[in-house]
Amino acid sequence: MAFVFLQLAPVGWDGILPLLGVMLYSLTVLSGALALYSLLHRRPQDYRAARKGMDLLACQFRLITKGSQDEHMQKEILDIQSSLHKLAYDGRQLAFEMQGESKLHYMFALLFQRSAYFISNYEEECGKHREEYDGILCRLADYLDKVQNSFNKEDNETLIQEASNLLNEVGENQTDGFFYIFFRNFLHLLVLILDGAARNEKPSFRKSWKLPKDFYIFQKHRQKMRLDAFEVRFALRLSIVIMVSFLISQLTNINHAYWIPLNAFLMIQPMYEDSAYRVKNRLIGTFLGCILVFFTVSYFSGIVWHFIFATLMVTLMYCTTPGTRIQAVFSTSFALFMASITMNGATAVELRIAYLILAVFIVLLVNRFLFPTSLKGQFRGNVRELFRIQNSYLSILDISTQRVIDYGVTSEALTHFYLVADQVKQYLAKPVEEVNVDFYRKMLDIMWKMSAEAEQMIFIVQSGEIDEPKRVILHQYIKQLQITFRNIQRVYWHGQGKSLSSAEEIPDFPLDEAYLTHLMMKYVENAKRLIQLEDANPDAVRYCVHGK
Repeated sequence: MAFVFLQLAPVGWDGILPLLGVMLYSLTVLSGALALYSLLHRRPQDYRAARKGMDLLACQFRLITKGSQDEHMQKEILDIQSSLHKLAYDGRQLAFEMQGESKLHYMFALLFQRSAYFISNYEEECGKHREEYDGILCRLADYLDKVQNSFNKEDNETLIQEASNLLNEVGENQTDGFFYIFFRNFLHLLVLILDGAARNEKPSFRKSWKLPKDFYIFQKHRQKMRLDAFEVRFALRLSIVIMVSFLISQLTNINHAYWIPLNAFLMIQPMYEDSAYRVKNRLIGTFLGCILVFFTVSYFSGIVWHFIFATLMVTLMYCTTPGTRIQAVFSTSFALFMASITMNGATAVELRIAYLILAVFIVLLVNRFLFPTSLKGQFRGNVRELFRIQNSYLSILDISTQRVIDYGVTSEALTHFYLVADQVKQYLAKPVEEVNVDFYRKMLDIMWKMSAEAEQMIFIVQSGEIDEPKRVILHQYIKQLQITFRNIQRVYWHGQGKSLSSAEEIPDFPLDEAYLTHLMMKYVENAKRLIQLEDANPDAVRYCVHGK
């Protein structure tokens, strides 16, 4: 509305500073009111998603003891994990650091990730010793029931003590074996969560996890200032559309020409598909609004009735979803009734339609030929980003063999993976004919396992369980893996050579270090599965890289 009123009453250079002062004052008052409202109406965090996740885990553990698993429950656990990663990301706000609630959401997400990974591998790794583990899993399930019903933000000492008792009874020193390592790490992480929930407001827990240096706002935005970056392309398109429409308005100086940039601004969207949707709805809604006004304006001859009807229309406009046809009907009716106060109603309708058609032409022309972005292109970019994230895990693991890294680096990489993967899943859920949906779903499943394995390997190395000579060997092995993966990527993505494309070229892991060896072997196994999947679906890889 400020946009409209400024165009109705344009100000000169002398009026700019007072106008800016009024706007800054209004923004300050609004920000203060919103901050006060959030403090007075702040809802206590009940960790509903985390409680539901623990309930599902308890059910899954009991099902495992009976020799079965529920795939639907497993999917729900993974969905909860993704939602917790989003909460952790959103909770950072402008601080660009994980603090308090964000850390708790992330640790819950990590707990569910490790648990889902354990469940998916249980039959293969623990099936032969089922009788030994059934009783422990039942006790763990009973403990999770207590946690989800009792944990709070004041005092969790009873739950923490019970976890310690469980660890002592099962055997804190049971370091070997897939099951016992999961059991120990699971309870240790859960104890950290319970302790953190009770100390959330205290400085010792609110100490933030610093994000990587290249994440901070100036460096991050500087890295995105490329013509192939989605944000830059949309910003340029938006600037061109607004510049052209305002230029027409300024040069022609015709009546109500501000309707051109106003319509163009409302129709331009980041994605071509979304913009086309808004264009269609704007056209239909505007025509319907013009018909409504044309047949009703004669019945409201007085200026008071004009204001009453316009007030009703603008109220209904703000009650509807932006971009829909009905919203366009109400906004058009409001604008035309206001315009008909100073000009003929039929003329106002003609101008509204003419300006809308001109705005549609500008938007479609710019969207089609200047820095286009589409859901298809964003999907392909997200898939490439998932591969880049997988490479970054190896880089983080490599760095962790040489020095201690802040946990914010790992948490940022893991959260970023789930946010991007969720966007890919949303695209695959839509009916898209040219996309090999089965290929991408298998790819996401493999990448999820690789992410879970990489995170646990980074945790083991950072915990100091690996001595210096073994760290050197691990560092050299990771370098070999990175070279091999780069060569394979050149083959499948760029068609450069074929000699190093075989999955069998990946070297064997040289260390015998209990769970680390198990994780690395699984990681390499999944990497080979991913390579074989690409090998069997060259068209899908070509679509991902080249879009055809």
